[in-house]
Amino acid sequence: MKKTITLISSLLIFFCINSYGQTYKKGSKSVNLGVGLIYGGLGLSGSGELAIADDISVGIAAGFGRASYGILGYGGSYNYLLAGGRGSYHLGTVLKSAGVSVDKFDPYIGITGGIYKGFYSGEYSGFSGRGSVFYGGHAGLRYQYKEKLALFAEGGYPFTSVGVSFKL
Repeated sequence: MKKTITLISSLLIFFCINSYGQTYKKGSKSVNLGVGLIYGGLGLSGSGELAIADDISVGIAAGFGRASYGILGYGGSYNYLLAGGRGSYHLGTVLKSAGVSVDKFDPYIGITGGIYKGFYSGEYSGFSGRGSVFYGGHAGLRYQYKEKLALFAEGGYPFTSVGVSFKL
């Protein structure tokens, strides 16, 4: 625990010393790669965004997740594949006008929607999986570490992840 706290503290100090201003203006492009939770299982996610106006972006999102279970000696797992679109509103301008400094950060909220397919493997025969439409929302924060590299954390449904973001 002590090593974890020391590592996190060191990383935060390093990020604060080597930070770059964050803006999300029309024409900005970014790609996010993350790990986290998808439908309650561990997964990988990716998304790409293009700012169509200052503070407003649209893009695509995809992910893979795996959830396992075991009940009374029976076990199985679900694998999920997801693909869809997303739209985000970046809050930097609003927060700056309220007197909040967000030069190093890009806070945002948005909606997500698309299709998914679930694949089941386990002890119950005759159940091959399911597929359907998904929709949800997200709230996130990017921390611009280098000019073209940021760290991000995003919570929402069906994706909750942390990872890296690249400005293109």
